[in-house]
Amino acid sequence: MHPDTTKLLLQTLENQVRQTKAAYYASVPGVTYEDMAAAARRLLDMRACYERSSGRRVTSKATPKAIATLLRSL
Repeated sequence: MHPDTTKLLLQTLENQVRQTKAAYYASVPGVTYEDMAAAARRLLDMRACYERSSGRRVTSKATPKAIATLLRSL
């Protein structure tokens, strides 16, 4: 994939995490913590794929601790 396309995809996934988090904290019916965690997991998995494809060491594995840290940071 082209680097610009990859960055756009990562930004889109990051925005999805932010929107899901905002909906969760606004008490939107049907949005659960699991939805936030799933969005964060998708972002972390895509970051890992990007790092793997670029030949770098994978530093962003989707562990429960990494998901919680990501959710707190956004």
